Amino acid sequence: MFVKKVVFFGIVVFLCFVINNLFQSLSVTWQKKDLVVKTKTELAKEKKKGEDLRKKIALVKRPDFTEAEARNKLFLVKPGEQVVMLPKGSLGTAPGKPAPQDTHPNWRKWWELFFTTTP
Repeated sequence: MFVKKVVFFGIVVFLCFVINNLFQSLSVTWQKKDLVVKTKTELAKEKKKGEDLRKKIALVKRPDFTEAEARNKLFLVKPGEQVVMLPKGSLGTAPGKPAPQDTHPNWRKWWELFFTTTP
């Protein structure tokens, strides 16, 4: 009788040990699966970035890009051309038309600022 109880207890302890190891292995496997999925998404993002950079490099290597950058940023011109620079404020209004002026008195502007609700 005593031997049967000891053997039964030994089997139960052994099975508990096996079950514990199985659960630990399962949790480690799930963690590694999550890591693999995360790494795959990061790899896809990096591949997309690499493709975008290759496209930018191809664009920069074109001779018309170099010419456009020299014209726009360095203000270089070809022989026989002239640079025309406009004042900063001249592009916002049409020539010959002055900007509209607000003719309300100042007290009215303050009143509208503080007490008029705007949606």
